[in-house]
Order: sequence, then C-alpha cells, then structure tokens
Amino acid sequence: MKLIANELGGSSKLVRDFIRSDEFAARFLSNNTRHDDKHFFDAILKSKDDYSRLREVCKNTMHYLHLNELQSENLEKLCSGKALAIVTGQQPGLFGGPIYSLTKAFSAFDYARKMKIKHAEFDFVPVFWVADNDHDAVEAGNINLFDSNLSLVNLSAVYDSENVSIANRFFGDDITGLKEQVAVAIKNTQYADEIMKVLDDSYAVGKSWSEAFVTFINYFIADCGFIFISAEKFREHGLFAKFTEKELNNTGQTSEIVNQTNDELLSLGYHLQAQISDINLFYHRNNIRENINSDNLDDYKQLFSENPISFSPKVLLRPLMQDAVLPTAAYIAGPGELAYLAQLNKLYNYYNIIMPRIILRHSVTILDNRSLRFMEKYDINPEIFKSHQDEFMQIIPKYIFSDEAELAFLNAELTLKQIYNELSGHIIKIDKNLEKSVASAFTKSVEQLIHIRKKAISSQKKSNEEFIDRFMQIRNLILPNSKLQERVFGIINFVAFVGIDEIKQNLINLPES
Repeated sequence: MKLIANELGGSSKLVRDFIRSDEFAARFLSNNTRHDDKHFFDAILKSKDDYSRLREVCKNTMHYLHLNELQSENLEKLCSGKALAIVTGQQPGLFGGPIYSLTKAFSAFDYARKMKIKHAEFDFVPVFWVADNDHDAVEAGNINLFDSNLSLVNLSAVYDSENVSIANRFFGDDITGLKEQVAVAIKNTQYADEIMKVLDDSYAVGKSWSEAFVTFINYFIADCGFIFISAEKFREHGLFAKFTEKELNNTGQTSEIVNQTNDELLSLGYHLQAQISDINLFYHRNNIRENINSDNLDDYKQLFSENPISFSPKVLLRPLMQDAVLPTAAYIAGPGELAYLAQLNKLYNYYNIIMPRIILRHSVTILDNRSLRFMEKYDINPEIFKSHQDEFMQIIPKYIFSDEAELAFLNAELTLKQIYNELSGHIIKIDKNLEKSVASAFTKSVEQLIHIRKKAISSQKKSNEEFIDRFMQIRNLILPNSKLQERVFGIINFVAFVGIDEIKQNLINLPES
C-alpha cells in the first residue's frame, strides 16, 4: 500500500494563493506568522479561564471510550491549562465518513508533533472537534465503498428530513443490513474480520450517529493521544452561552464586521465560502435545530433568558466560540474551512479572541498493492490517473497499441518473399516445371504467417481489453466520479486489504503535498 500526495491548490484561487504566498495569510489570517512566537503561545494559555467546564465536556464526550494512558495524560494537561490544543474537526459520518476525516486527524497529530520538537517547553495536544450539532443527515448518513471490481457501492442510513442534529440521531435495525453489505464488499480480503469487528463494536442498533463515529475513529487515532470534544456537549454545558448573548444583543454587528472582510475578498477575486446572517445562531427546540428570524428577536431573547443552552452558532461564529474556550494554537483546516476562516480575522478581534494559526490539512490518495503491481508492470505514473477525462483517454493508446508486432510480421513476409525468390531462381535452373510448386509453397507460407498474425491480433485484443478494464478500474479508484478519492470513499476497503496497524503507520507518515 502507498499514499501519494494530492495538490489541493486546484481547489480555488483563494487556496492557491494561501499555498503559494505568505501575503494572503498576512492579510486575512494574521496569526499565521506567529507559529514560532513563544509569547503567542503564552498569551493563548493565559486567555483561557473555563477549564473546569472544558473538562466536563471532554469527559462527557468520551465517557464510552476506554482512554489509553496518553489520552488520559493529554486530557489532564489540556483541562488544567498546561497544554495548547492543535484542533481539527469533522461532522460525524457513516462508518467513519470519507477518508479525509482521518487525514485531517493525522495532519493535526503531525503538526502537534512538529510543534513539540520546536518548542519543547510547551505541550501540544491533538483535539478532534466532533461537529455533531450539525443536521446534514444526507452527508452524515452516506458512505461509499468499492467492490472487488473497484466499482462504487453506496450505503445510506435511514433518516428523515427534519433538522435533527447528528448527536440526536440513532441507528435503527437498518445498521445491521448496512454492515452486511460492507461484509459482502470486502469478502475474501485478508483483514475483513478485523474491520468487521471494529464496525460491530462501533455501530449498533440504538447508538447515536455521533457516538458510533467517535468510537470508530478512536480505533485509528487513540495512540496519537487524541481528545474528542462534542459540539453538542459543548452547547449542553453552556459554553456557547456567553457569545450567544452578545450576538442576540448586538444584532447586525457580526454581519457588519464580516462584510468588511467579505468586500476585501471579493475585490481580490476570491469567492465567499459562507454567508453571514443578521443573527448567526440556531435555536434548538425538541432536538430540532431551527433558524432564528430577526423579526422575532425579542422572543428569542426571552427564550435565552429561560434556557441559554438552547442556542448554538452558525458556521461563521462556531470557530470563535470554540477558540474562546479551547487554548487553540492551530486549526487544521480543509480547503472549504480555510476559505470561511479567512472571512473571520476582524471578527476575532471584535470578540477579543486570539485567532489560531490556520494550517491546510494533508491530502492523499491511497493505492492498494494490486493496483501498484499493475502500475509497476507497465511503468505507469499514478499521476496520470488524475488527469482530466479527455487527456486521460488520450493516454491509454500509449500503453496498449504498439507497432513492433506489426513491423515484425511485415519483415517476416518480406524475408519469406526474398527467400522464395532466391530459391525459385535456383529451382528453375534445375527444373522449370517446379516453378509452380515453389510459388505454391510461398503462398502457403504467407497464409500460415497471416494465420499466426490473426491469432496474435486476437490475443492482443483480448489482452488490451483486460488492460483497459484494469486501467479504468484504477482510474475509478483514484478519481471516482472525477473527484478526489478522499472525498468519495471511506477507509474500510483499505483496512480490509492491509489491516488497521499498517493504515495507521501510513497515516502517521503522511506525504507532503
């Protein structure tokens, strides 16, 4: 198995400029230049004072996990103000969600490890923010696998269309059938039993989607010392309340501040990843998450006074409320997150919160051993499978159509003709009546040559069909539906090939993009 790095620069102009130049970060992510600034780290630690409730949230998030020694140590360091957090996050996904859920986590671990080497006097704890107060059931309830032919297999959990948060969705009997479909997709693989055991432990009837996801992901990242924090537990413990009140009492202020940055971004030709609202909050009523209408602002203020934990932030307020409590030195972001975080620099200043450094996550494509052997046999560069469809189709003939065999047959026919012409000249001198016999022998030899050529062409055609089929299968594995593999497939198939330990070892040593 091999991991190859993807170039995320093609995502958007904003991401490309972030990668290629420090000017973008200096303007829109002002603390990105301070990753070697000890005063920056000290200031973050000193600015936090709600560690007791943070401890409660962490423990309540992970109460169903058996924490290892490193996780227990990191929990104590983080919740006693002795460590900085290197945070990443993701909405829970069925059977672990897409591959990039794990690459984000290992990117956070990688950065925490590098920071510890640079700054031995500080501790850096990797933190996984579980975005389980989101209500996107379509994204959270679907996962793609591939079968033995590398064809895509979609699995979908049963859910309704209501705006129920992920934390309040629970698996029914359908989860048993979904696991059976997984077993079919990975049958005859070496580590099928291992990954099915993990799935059985993680996903069961009656478990919440959030708990199942965390249990599954923990199998892969527990040894890195990860701490999990549920956004829903964060809300339930009142850690959003302080900023909820400020947002309700200063309607339009957040919008005005963010729009200043939005105007700058638009003037430079960047797109806006997230839209700002007059009131950037949701209200939770009976597990349903609803938008807040500014026309009913007084009603919501009253509801806040009665039950302040019933509110949660929308996308552009969530990072601030998160970093107001967590001692976040860096956030590991995907391309979309990077884009909306670039809208928030001035808002962090308004709330008097230190904005963390924003790091773009790693991006990888996983190649299984069978595909690697095929590429090595034909000397194929994996990068060609990422080519645009039209360009890719023009590449195939290079590997399957050769003039060498045809040239060999033409040379053989010419050689035969030369031999028989020379032979005929000698035979005629001996007996002119044998000339026709020589011509007949030549004709039969050529016919035999043509017959062999036809058989060779038929064999080559069959071989080419097999080659093309395999070529296209690998294309579908690397770039399914013309999208990056990490955004389409889950990790299950690859674990079934090589086992959890090898997957972890590969992800711990992520290739640089």
